Amino acid sequence: MKTITCIEDLRTLARRKVPKAFFEYADCGSYNEETLRANRADLERIKLRQRVMVDVSERSLATTIVGQKVSAPFALAPIGLCGMQYGDGEILSAQAAEEADIPFILSTMSICSIEHVAEAIDKAVLVPALRDPRPQLLQGYSRRAPQMPGAPLWCSPSICRCSASATAIFATA
Repeated sequence: MKTITCIEDLRTLARRKVPKAFFEYADCGSYNEETLRANRADLERIKLRQRVMVDVSERSLATTIVGQKVSAPFALAPIGLCGMQYGDGEILSAQAAEEADIPFILSTMSICSIEHVAEAIDKAVLVPALRDPRPQLLQGYSRRAPQMPGAPLWCSPSICRCSASATAIFATA
């Protein structure tokens, strides 16, 4: 495939070049893939309207996320085992996020450690997304995170049920 014109072209290329198990890990949803189908349906309903003859020289997507200025209102979210897809995938993703001036959220399923990713960047937001609310795990992250460049410690409520002890750790992190 010489020309990539849409996401489906990228999927087709990846299907040919990536080992089947890795491709399916990235491409498929969990269980019955109900959430995956619902998300795709929601995205397909979004239609972009072409606008011509409009001055866009002063437009900006810049905003703040958790008090930090960013160039756009989104982040590179945790992608478990990103390094499985491409060597040092987490490091390359963090560098891309830094270049784009958006947050990078490191997965706890990362192949690379927090420290290795932090060494490769200057200012990208490096935020461990916690899947396991065990107090000892959270304490380890809360001790390590302040040493990362500008990294607040985040817990995504969609993937982590924080206990009272976890809440106390986050309050002090």
